[in-house]
Amino acid sequence: MIGRTLDDLEVVIEHPRRRLAIVAAISAAGSALEAAVLVIIARVGLGLDSGNTSIVIAGFTASLLQWVLLGCGFLAALAVGHLAFARAASRFSADVLTSSRDRLVDAHLSASFARKSADAEGELQHAAGTLSEQSAYLALTVAVGGASLANVGVLVIVSALVSPAATAGIAALGVALFVVLKPIATMTSRAAARFVESNAVFGSTVAEQSQIALETQLFGVEETRSTQIAQRSNDAGSELTRSRFISLAGGAAFRDIALLALLAGLALVVATDRLGIEAIGPVLVLNVRALSFAQAVQSTRQVVSEHAPNLESVAAKIRSYRTEPRTTGQIELDRLGTIRFTNVSFRYSGADHAAIRDADLTFVDRSSYGVVGPSGGGKSTLSQLLLGVRPPTSGEIWVGDQRLDEIDPHSWARLVSAVPQDARLIEGSIADNVRFFRPDIGDDAVVEALRSAGVLDDVLAFPDGIERRVSARSAGLSG
Repeated sequence: MIGRTLDDLEVVIEHPRRRLAIVAAISAAGSALEAAVLVIIARVGLGLDSGNTSIVIAGFTASLLQWVLLGCGFLAALAVGHLAFARAASRFSADVLTSSRDRLVDAHLSASFARKSADAEGELQHAAGTLSEQSAYLALTVAVGGASLANVGVLVIVSALVSPAATAGIAALGVALFVVLKPIATMTSRAAARFVESNAVFGSTVAEQSQIALETQLFGVEETRSTQIAQRSNDAGSELTRSRFISLAGGAAFRDIALLALLAGLALVVATDRLGIEAIGPVLVLNVRALSFAQAVQSTRQVVSEHAPNLESVAAKIRSYRTEPRTTGQIELDRLGTIRFTNVSFRYSGADHAAIRDADLTFVDRSSYGVVGPSGGGKSTLSQLLLGVRPPTSGEIWVGDQRLDEIDPHSWARLVSAVPQDARLIEGSIADNVRFFRPDIGDDAVVEALRSAGVLDDVLAFPDGIERRVSARSAGLSG
């Protein structure tokens, strides 16, 4: 599971393994300082109890006060290390959020129209919103879990230096514990995958409802739609309940069994009667602290199992867009010529019949044409082939003496336009909508376009003219 998660992180951000290793190294350095402080505390406490004025730690002899002062110095360095760790881990999580969104949107914009149009309503928004946020949380959890694992390693090493026998027994029980609880992580992953799927269905349904609000009220089907949406919400809630129950129960089981393993290891050491209190004390303190980090590692496994499907969905979406890129040519055009279809056919993926078959058509420059036919007869498909947003399944489309797929898409976009069946507005001014993300178009060109469309007088009647604000739901305009 962790390996697959790291592979998915490679899709959404650069060098995740290296960055996670840096986070773990920072934390491990701090853990070494913490281990030193814990040993000093344990040994100084035993020294005070024994009435000693000086003690030996790691072959060095010093007074109790000197050891305490050294511990304070280690603590100051540890505080700095904690800040560095928090900065690195939080930065990694934030970068996963922004990078996953950037890569998702870039991949979407670079994908073919056929691939983009295959998305359900609101699917891209869901991936760039909720799923990316959950992926960032997952990345933070992985960073903390990796750091905790490094901390366990450091504390076990220091404990082994104090008492190899006691540490070996406790470590063996800890490894067995992870093996025993591994099926819980698998169960959590499967339950989480079902939740992500059902939640995506719910999100698509809500997005669809936002588009048909008027029709829902006109046909009086509010109650039916409410029941449908509530059922899909309940389905998602049921899957979330299963996922969270397994996760929480697994975490509690780990803590209980881990404490039992620690007690069993210490009982074994005491029963052999081979260690003195000076060795048992530091070993106990170090392993109790290691247990808290081990709990964090186990929690990480549970969270990864629960949230990995979110990251998997984002990564799969990016891969899917990248596997179907938009075809791009290199030839620049400065004017349109006669457009010819040569034996052109087009079939939608999964369709039984071709929407257009063996078409030989000629569209003469500066001429007007009308295309009529029944619903589903291929009129929209023909317009999309003409605009170059869909490549033909077979045959060729020529513009003058150049094949359409050899023409630079940006050059082609400057020469063609369309009025789609479903008119949409973007958030911004009327001028922003006319420009449509093309800042090189000046106000004079905007005014001329509005005049050509026959709406200039209406627009200029507004107090703010072409700068009148409108919204995606057509607020600010009517008619």
